[in-house]
Amino acid sequence: MRVGLFFENYSAQSGGAFAFQDSILTALLKTKQSKHEFYIFYCGEKKYENINNVFLTFIQLNKHVGIAKKIRNKLKKILYHISTENESLAKAALAYNVELMYFPTPAYLPVSVPFIYTVWDLAHRIHPYFPEVSTSGWTWEQRETLYHSVLPRASRIISGSKSGKKQIIKFYAIQDDLVKVLPFPTPDFALRQNNSKSELPQHFNIETPYLFYPAQFWPHKNHIILLNVLKKLYEKYSVSFHLVFSGSDKGNLHYIKEQVQKLNLSGKVHFLGFVTQMDLIALYQNAFALVFPSFFGPDNLPPLEALALGCPVIASRSSVVEDQLGDAALLFNPINEDEILDAVYSLYTDRLLLEKLVQKGKALANKWTSAEYIQGILSIIDEFGDYRRCWSTKDEFIHL
Repeated sequence: MRVGLFFENYSAQSGGAFAFQDSILTALLKTKQSKHEFYIFYCGEKKYENINNVFLTFIQLNKHVGIAKKIRNKLKKILYHISTENESLAKAALAYNVELMYFPTPAYLPVSVPFIYTVWDLAHRIHPYFPEVSTSGWTWEQRETLYHSVLPRASRIISGSKSGKKQIIKFYAIQDDLVKVLPFPTPDFALRQNNSKSELPQHFNIETPYLFYPAQFWPHKNHIILLNVLKKLYEKYSVSFHLVFSGSDKGNLHYIKEQVQKLNLSGKVHFLGFVTQMDLIALYQNAFALVFPSFFGPDNLPPLEALALGCPVIASRSSVVEDQLGDAALLFNPINEDEILDAVYSLYTDRLLLEKLVQKGKALANKWTSAEYIQGILSIIDEFGDYRRCWSTKDEFIHL
């Protein structure tokens, strides 16, 4: 079967989406035999001229099929409004006789062929009060328009957890057997580095021990609670930690910096902005722990990256996070400062607990690889192939 994949803005600047897509591509490139042909339709800076794989063909949309260059800047707007006015991906799929389209991320453009769609989270349903999922950017109404239009038409839907699957079925009345559970894979860059430790770059000027939180500055990322925890660690236990944030501003950075000033934490909190992959590895490997208080999930990559790189994880508790991390991390209520405080202090005072989490974390990270994820995708494609062989993409059909 001829299978298309759509890679939204495929560049390192897109953060977790890039790491996820890159892991999928790496796994596909390592696939030595396949009864399918894959066509990677992508927007972004990545170039593939030097990649030679008999099963893969790369099509840069803004270069080869006439999609306007401004799509990079307007891609989000296009994704939020499902419109037949933009037919570049649809035309490309037909031009290459694609029989099934796979969207590895929630980024979607209309196509006229059957498709597999991925849902990372339904946070707008669980936490509709956060501005980034309600009134700004991709609004609540736009998300609902997308999911109500796309999910009922998807040939198969992929969720990263059993809890995520239940939410999809509950909110959008989807058949149980159409929603497949594939746990997020640990990004390959983290697995490749797990046996060698990098030195912390001196230009960061960070003292140890420090808590690390790589997250873009959206309100739901809950940076604010870590500031209060940092202050309480010193006031209650006389334990002095630094706090390191990396990630780009999505509108909330100014507010967080204001709170740092109010809490007199200026010398203790570091804002690094976007960091390179190699610097990210060093930040994980030298951190005391990753503290991940985000309200959204289930498919969060930083905890898996941290586990692979030997960094203990302290993360928000929810049914979906428990699906992902199990007992390989310490979990807390993301609105309870004392629970985070106790988790950090218990790791600080209990070396055996820390070592136990590191060992369990590495085992878990190595369990969920991109190779296994791709095998799961291939199984779903094979399963649908029994239906897809019933017709050709070259013919038009009369409505019933």
